[in-house]
Amino acid sequence: MPQTTEQTLSDAFERSTMTVSRGLNFFETDSDLIGAIPQLRRTKYLPGELLERYLEEALKGTVHKTVDGGTLFAEIPGFDGVWASDNDLVTCIAQLREVLLDWLVLKIEQDDRDIPVVAGINLNVL
Repeated sequence: MPQTTEQTLSDAFERSTMTVSRGLNFFETDSDLIGAIPQLRRTKYLPGELLERYLEEALKGTVHKTVDGGTLFAEIPGFDGVWASDNDLVTCIAQLREVLLDWLVLKIEQDDRDIPVVAGINLNVL
């Protein structure tokens, strides 16, 4: 039975992947010398391949359990507040991936320096 669970979880990861092909740009507003014309200035850039690899590696640490009459609850230990729940495993993992991506974007935007290092990828240096 555990072998079936692992295979199902692996299948869920494959079918729930989303791509961020070009990467993420982070901007802040600047203004000209007299403050009249707001302009955007890129402050950080996260290449898509690096982000995809980080998400993939982080999701490998997913743990899930069944709660309340069949609902699945999934989380990644070490990523506080990153969790998802659904009745379908594939949907649950897809939601978890989306939550993780949003969580990372917020952490990077806020200059939080407590993002877990995963598979040697340290996003705290952005």
